[in-house]
Amino acid sequence: FSLLLKSGALLAPLTLEQESVVGAELGDDALRVGLFACMLSMVILLCFGLVYYGYAGILAWVSLVLNFLFTLTMLALFKATLTLPGIVGMVLGVGVAIDSSVLIFERIKELLAENLSFKDAISRGFAGAVGVILESSGATLLTALILLKFGSPSIKGFAVTLIIGMVSTILAGVLFLRSLFDYLVDKRDSLWIRF
Repeated sequence: FSLLLKSGALLAPLTLEQESVVGAELGDDALRVGLFACMLSMVILLCFGLVYYGYAGILAWVSLVLNFLFTLTMLALFKATLTLPGIVGMVLGVGVAIDSSVLIFERIKELLAENLSFKDAISRGFAGAVGVILESSGATLLTALILLKFGSPSIKGFAVTLIIGMVSTILAGVLFLRSLFDYLVDKRDSLWIRF
């Protein structure tokens, strides 16, 4: 094999201009920066939710944090390695969870503008938005399953976190958030929850 390599070699001298070594620290650094970006986005979302939706935005943020923790827990249970494509899948899952909260809250705002009671507006707002959320999450879930079946290893990591994110969006972003609203409306005065 070495004779084959030497047979086409030119008689020019080799001069070393630059040498660099890439170690495992680069991967750790990229993951640390990616997780920092996730945490920073969570803080920005908390501020936005509080300004735009008042205390209801805090409830949505709590369900978003639960969604994020559920995704991390499932990844730990499956002993999955968190890679950059996996972080992208988590961020996309968080984006879908935010979208579901916005859909629900905007529907509740529309119903409150029609002078419905707060309890009825919450009930009908969640009922009206759940169909759209399930449809969009189902389409995303189907796409992620196709990526999981036919994708390369890095694409499969993205698909796994996206699948977990879609499931946790339905559990935390819809069911848990609805339970929070029902509890607070039944037990407390609902006037402090502003839309």
